[in-house]
Amino acid sequence: MKIVIENRKNKVNEVEFNLSMGDTSPTDKGIDRTFDKMLRGKYYDAYKILYNDGAGFLDQPIPNLLRKYWKFARKFSKIDGRFVPPQVWLDDIKKGDASYYRQWNRRN
Repeated sequence: MKIVIENRKNKVNEVEFNLSMGDTSPTDKGIDRTFDKMLRGKYYDAYKILYNDGAGFLDQPIPNLLRKYWKFARKFSKIDGRFVPPQVWLDDIKKGDASYYRQWNRRN
């Protein structure tokens, strides 16, 4: 959206506003900044676990765990219509092959 502003000397300035829902440029972990900010603000403890690839929480670290959660959360909310909080997802994938969300991800 562009807005034209005239000042007293009749100079015209155009100001362009970005009306997107947030900054979607990727972070260093490859997720969009709006999602990253939401996780850090609302789910900070789970965010730290995801950011560190599950170290100290899972038996074996999973590379790119934060990005995997982000992709899963987007896909699940698009298909199922619900948001899965990161702590719920972490507790579930800790079950290994018995994990509901891992099985759901494979099917979809």
